[in-house]
Amino acid sequence: MLEWIHNVDITSTPEKKPYINIDEEDYCLIFNYTVCTITLYRKIEISNLDKFCFIHGNCKSEHIVIGHNSPINSPEYELYSPIIFEDDLMFNNPQNERPENMIKRLIDMTNQILYKDPNHNIDQKIGFFQDIAKVDEIIILGWSLGNNDIPYMDKVMDVVRKNVKITIVYYGNDTKLNYETYFKARAIRNDNVYYMSWDEYARNNRKTP
Repeated sequence: MLEWIHNVDITSTPEKKPYINIDEEDYCLIFNYTVCTITLYRKIEISNLDKFCFIHGNCKSEHIVIGHNSPINSPEYELYSPIIFEDDLMFNNPQNERPENMIKRLIDMTNQILYKDPNHNIDQKIGFFQDIAKVDEIIILGWSLGNNDIPYMDKVMDVVRKNVKITIVYYGNDTKLNYETYFKARAIRNDNVYYMSWDEYARNNRKTP
């Protein structure tokens, strides 16, 4: 994957007017593996990469974290319940392990290998989370806040000030509902939270470089 990312040709990509302005005092928590946030949207020379937290690493780093946050015994893995085969001989299986048990074991092994512990990832970047305690505004761009994202959002809300302004820029109403449900469950004041569709945000914030 890293080789493919490094070899994507963007030389012919049309230049677009940016609608994200990242200033020297801003902090960025980034969940994808590319460095486009730095290369495209930073207005000035990058002097402090400590303010850019690639929580799972990035394509320029030596180590990236891939996988999922769900524990192996999570109910969602019941979707992968093994299929029972009548003919055990279809497998080269010297231990005479039943095919359904073999499949279950391999799925469990894969899930274990690909499990990424959010608490460990947060601990690895704890300095960043301590630093963002002083921010007065949070802007969330295109982050859907799925179940796997909850531990990271919990950590952010734990460290920032209670009256911090939060702007949610969302793609679909399902994402908006995720945030509404999250804030309601944690009794976070609605008058500090603002919602904006991505198109609306782009129209309001697009500037000439």
